Amino acid sequence: IAIDTHFGMITHTGIASRRLQVGVSAAGGHSWEDFGAASAIHVMGHMISDIARLEVPADPRTSYNVGVISGGTSVNTIASHAEMLIDMRSTDAQCLADLERQVRLILQRHSEQGRSG
Repeated sequence: IAIDTHFGMITHTGIASRRLQVGVSAAGGHSWEDFGAASAIHVMGHMISDIARLEVPADPRTSYNVGVISGGTSVNTIASHAEMLIDMRSTDAQCLADLERQVRLILQRHSEQGRSG
């Protein structure tokens, strides 16, 4: 049972959720001397871009969000590490499982550019 603060409304549906904390490591280096070296932030950017293209059903309602990203050490340093937090939700367990599988496939596909974990 979910008790929410929606006056005059009864909530009768549960929302399942999955959350992923994703870390990406890459070679990194100096932005001038090591230009072209793998950047954890660039790898993560590609992951996020692909996740944003995922289509999910409106019914049963399903959603995802990359809510937090962090990484890098300075403006002239190619990032050797980055992290993100992903939130996935659905009113249907199978839709949530399908979404998580798709997200994990995206993460795996990009993990060869850096090292994700």
